[in-house]
Amino acid sequence: FNIPGFSDNPEKFCAAYRQGQENFCAEACRVAGCSVVDKRCQGAYPGKESDCAGVSNRKLCLGRYWRYTAMKTGNPAVCPPEYRAHCEAFLSKRPAKCASLAMKASSLYCEDLKSLKRKEAEKKEDEMRAAAENQRIEDAKRRAAEAKLETERLAEQKEDEKRQQEMNKNIRKMLGRE
Repeated sequence: FNIPGFSDNPEKFCAAYRQGQENFCAEACRVAGCSVVDKRCQGAYPGKESDCAGVSNRKLCLGRYWRYTAMKTGNPAVCPPEYRAHCEAFLSKRPAKCASLAMKASSLYCEDLKSLKRKEAEKKEDEMRAAAENQRIEDAKRRAAEAKLETERLAEQKEDEKRQQEMNKNIRKMLGRE
């Protein structure tokens, strides 16, 4: 969902969002110069449960509404079950509540970091293999060119020897030695 001239302007967006999610769409429309609040905006930033009626992904919309309501009221019990631990941790502001989430985040980070390092190492190995293959090809081309030059040099040398022998034969003939 995008409001031209508004969604890509953080100053306008944040100022409107400070009015609260329940007022966001009306404020965004006012700032952007709309005449009617877009239903898609209400589905993305629901201020009341009824804003989720008729939206394409009602479950997502309701999840947003109830998470916002939990944060606004300070009551993690209204948070959807799959987000309740996050709501409780945020609202309690106690490190103990966040410990399991922090451990999970740390574990995910470490797994992602290992995966990234493995992919980087594989990429580096692939690059090294490709460089070695390119070097092998270049070396083969160089050897082939050197062999061709050597063959041409030997052929020219044989041709020179043949001409020299022919010349010597003609000179001996002229001097009557043959």
